[in-house]
Amino acid sequence: MPRMTIALLIAVLVALVLQSGAEISAEVQAAAPAPLPFITGNHFIPPQP
Repeated sequence: MPRMTIALLIAVLVALVLQSGAEISAEVQAAAPAPLPFITGNHFIPPQP
């Protein structure tokens, strides 16, 4: 496999992960009462008291 193809696949994967992460974060914020929790990567961080 040429390097360009590998780089392109990695870029697409990263874009998909970022997009799905943003969608999940938006859904959680819409469903959650204030204060809003937020998500970094795959780690869910609840609001601090």
